[in-house]
Amino acid sequence: MRRPVVPGGRLAAYAEDAEHYDERTSAFQRWRELAVDVLPLVRGDRVVDVGCGTGLCFARIEQVVGAGGAIIGIDASEEMLALARRRVQQHGWHNVELIAAPAHLAQVPGGADAAIFCAVHDVLQDPDAVNGVLGALLPGAWVSAVGGRWTHPCLVAVNLMIHALHAPYISDFRGFDRPWALLAGALDDVRVDDVAGGGGYCLLGRTPVPDSPISTR
Repeated sequence: MRRPVVPGGRLAAYAEDAEHYDERTSAFQRWRELAVDVLPLVRGDRVVDVGCGTGLCFARIEQVVGAGGAIIGIDASEEMLALARRRVQQHGWHNVELIAAPAHLAQVPGGADAAIFCAVHDVLQDPDAVNGVLGALLPGAWVSAVGGRWTHPCLVAVNLMIHALHAPYISDFRGFDRPWALLAGALDDVRVDDVAGGGGYCLLGRTPVPDSPISTR
């Protein structure tokens, strides 16, 4: 099912309704924090926040990586990024770089230590977006993803509620039974756990590490 969009192809919830986004999704904040907390980050790490929106994951990341680390936030919505910039300025964070572009077109600086895909179903269904972000990460970099999913097909009423909750923020529900599938296929050491009573998931994995060259000496 296609959702209402505004000129430029952006979902209305991310554009003309951006000012209300934080309030309307406040119940999801604990899952945003989970997306950060599952990553074994250390001080000084560089983290890519894919679909960063208004920057609701930034504070949790900053707590761990510190001023010596960095956050690279990517989002296609200019309205959401305007709010993210306001948040960055209010907190006095000088280590945040915001990239205004769809994930599949974003020019992400290389050498990041980790990435977060938080509630970005449409991005996770796009091979160019996923591969582009992962290509900017270091070998062995940690990757987390958190979002909604269909629960058991027999739970029709529950799935209807899940649809209503996520519909403003998703343009296409294809792949919503296993939203992480494409990302998981590009990672090693993948673990996927159910959250929110099975109506959501949390993935943790690592980018592949090339085999060490065999010495000829």
